[in-house]
Amino acid sequence: TNQESISYQAAVDWTEASTVWHVVDGVLSYIRYLFAQRSWDYSGLVILHVLHDMRYFGMGTMNTKQQKSMITDWQDQVFRENARRGRCTTPQKPMDYDEAKKLAEIIMNRKGINCTGVYVHDPYVAPRSQGDEELTR
Repeated sequence: TNQESISYQAAVDWTEASTVWHVVDGVLSYIRYLFAQRSWDYSGLVILHVLHDMRYFGMGTMNTKQQKSMITDWQDQVFRENARRGRCTTPQKPMDYDEAKKLAEIIMNRKGINCTGVYVHDPYVAPRSQGDEELTR
């Protein structure tokens, strides 16, 4: 037949975040997505608030690679828990601030990091060591 059709394809080559900046940028992108698609979903703001209050897990990490690992481990656990809650027979609300912060403290304690000193650390970067790969970027 002489019918016209239009086909669209979108593809993005996603790669894992390689720096703390990439991880934080991903959180901000997630918040923007939630605002555009589900403005009632506060889970992105909870993630951002806890990351800020926990100083982006910079306390006690020796380099940015460890810091990035702690952020992504915690964030993945928050995402998994929120997904589990959404799949319940009677859906439950996403983690609130207190629950997400408690999880962050548990992760820090499991890594042997005392949470009491976290609030005196610069909130956005881990202590820098010689040869830190992110310093050169």
